[in-house]
Order: sequence, then structure tokens, then C-alpha cells
Amino acid sequence: MQLMTSEISDIAETLDNELDEVKEEVERVQAERKAKHEFEHPPVPEGFTSIEDLQASLNLGEYGDRITDYTGNIGDAFSEIADGAVDLYTHDLLKWLPDNYEWLEEADFQGLLEGCKGDLIKMTQMAQYECFTQDMYSHQEDIAKYAALEGLAAEGVYALADEVYDDVFDGITIDFNDNNMDIEDFASEAQIAIQDAMDVPIYEAIDSNDEIMEDGELHWEYMSIKEGWGYNFPNPCAMSVEAVRTVNEKGYEAAFNEFWKDFMPEDHELAAVQDVTLIPVTLHFNETPDKSENMTFSAQDTNGLDIDGEVFFCGLTHEELTGMVGKQTGEDFTVESVGEPYQVEAHPKSQEPSQPRLAEKVKETRDGSGKLEQDSHDGQTTEREDERGDGDAEH
Repeated sequence: MQLMTSEISDIAETLDNELDEVKEEVERVQAERKAKHEFEHPPVPEGFTSIEDLQASLNLGEYGDRITDYTGNIGDAFSEIADGAVDLYTHDLLKWLPDNYEWLEEADFQGLLEGCKGDLIKMTQMAQYECFTQDMYSHQEDIAKYAALEGLAAEGVYALADEVYDDVFDGITIDFNDNNMDIEDFASEAQIAIQDAMDVPIYEAIDSNDEIMEDGELHWEYMSIKEGWGYNFPNPCAMSVEAVRTVNEKGYEAAFNEFWKDFMPEDHELAAVQDVTLIPVTLHFNETPDKSENMTFSAQDTNGLDIDGEVFFCGLTHEELTGMVGKQTGEDFTVESVGEPYQVEAHPKSQEPSQPRLAEKVKETRDGSGKLEQDSHDGQTTEREDERGDGDAEH
């Protein structure tokens, strides 16, 4: 079908007129997808690494990532994966062979060419099979770890404590090179090891309450949480995405103590301090677009804390604020620039900073998760306070 010049002109004009609307719709969809991704992939507390990042750090070879599509013996899975990866078309096989002729010799050495010698296409397919199989065996340790991490994710684990990962995955707990194991057993053994690793640090963090030890009054309640909550609770070993969001919002100590308070002895020292992430932001109010102001935002809710009067707005992360720069977001202000986040110690308004901090056992148990030393920010706080001047606003 041929179009007249006038028709082409009309179509071009229509596209030009609709271009802004199309761009707005594309930006809206992109923003929704970004927000959804950020909600489902929150930043992990310090001392933890997400399952996705742990998997991304592994070397799986060319076909190892296909292991999650299989169950049963890992060696049998390697054979099936290799068989499924073999090329079917003559062109592809003859293109592969010149750079991989040594695998034809290896396949012959392994006796795989019996019955097909003289048929170059079938011989090349056997060479590919041997090549792909050996590639997976040479990467078995990381492939098995990948499968185990995938299994943990299916059970609700979003982030693992670095020390726990080192002990369970890089220690002697599980032999990831055992090619007689079933794929799902790598995940189940990892889960058992992580569950076992929880007990001692949680006991210590709540002052070794004997009531949750074996046969104690709270033992079965504790076990029902540990085994039935899908890692949806603050702990120093493995947490779900919901637990990570809670820790990000409240700080590790506060989230831990709030969840486990019923298991703690009456004389247990609760945290008098919370770690709060502050973010310096330059903005202007939409009513006065020519007047820039420096404000302090907080990633956590500061209601009831002594720093609440210094905070202009709560609940936005550094990444979210950066994405708001120069955009209309429905708020009565527009973000112009975002500074680097820093952490401070905030106290409940009813308590003085001099009161005792959380027991040292808790800080040792959590292994630094969610806590940064204030010392690294001492030199920055005064400057930021000077910059704020009279810029404090109501929360």
C-alpha cells in the first residue's frame, strides 16, 4: 500500500502531537517498575549480603545457571543439561569444531565415539557433550552453592549474614563437590546449618534466657518462630525481605529488641539508642521556586526521638531522593540536589544520651549489621548543623 504525501504528513504531525504523551506514559511505566524493584529489593543491613548478589558472585561456567531447573542427583543433572545444550544443526556444529578439536580427542578417549566414528556430525555432538559436562564438573562447587542459595530464597531468605555464609558455604559444613548428592539436599543442609547457627547468638543477645533453652517455658514458642516464620523476624543470621525492611526502618537493635522483648528477662537492658540515617537535601518549595533551602531528611521514622526536630521529612532513602531530583512528585517541594547519607545515634525523647546502651552481647552478636561507628561522622556533624542553621522545620 502506498501513502500519499499528504497522508504521510498527517501521520508525522499526529506522532509529533502525541510524542509528549507517549514520553510521559513511558516515564510513568519506568517509574512504577523502578519503585516496584526497589520495594522488592531493599538495601541490606551492613554485615549482610542479598541472595541475588551472592549468586551473582559465583562462577557457574557456561551452563551452570540451568541447575535450578533440575532436581535429583547433581551428576545426572549435569548430563541432562549437557545433552540439552548440544547443537542440532550441521552449520553450528561445524562452526564450533575448529576451535574445540581437542574435545573430539577427549570424547574418543572416554569411549564416547564408539558406534559413530566416520560420522563427523555425531562425533562433534559427542565432543560437545563431553566439553559441556566437564565444564560443569569443573564448576560444581559454585553451581551447587548457586542451587543451595536458590533453595534458601524459595524458603524466604532474602539476605544472609556474611559470617554465616562464610561458615556454611565456604567452610567444611557442606561438601559442595559431592557429585552423589541430590540438588535439593544442598539447600536443605544449608538451611539446617543456618537454623542451627541462629540459636547461640539469639540466646546471647537476649541475655541467655534459659526459658527458651530445651524444655524451658518459652522453648516451643521460640522454635515455632524460628521454624515457622519464614525468616520474617530480625536475627543475626538470615532474614526475609520483610525483616530487612523492618531493620532498615528501625535500626537493627531496635527491631531486634522489639520483636524478642517477650523472651527477654525482666532486667534486660533495652536499647536506648537507635541508628538513624540522615540525608542532606537542597530543595525549594513549589510556592517559592527561586529560594533554595537546605533540609535534613531521614530514612527512618524519627517520631519520638530526640532528633525529630532537626528532620524535615521521614521515610525516603538516599536512592529514592536521588531519583526525585528535578521532578514533580506530588509533594509541595522539589528536590534540587542530594548529599551523601550519614548515620547518627538517636535517643528516645524520654531518655538522656548518657543512659546505658544496649548490652555489649547484642552488639557483638549482630556483627555490625545495620550499625556504623559514629566516629567516622564526628567531623561532619558540626558542618551539617552549621549548614542547617535555622532551617529546622516541623516534621
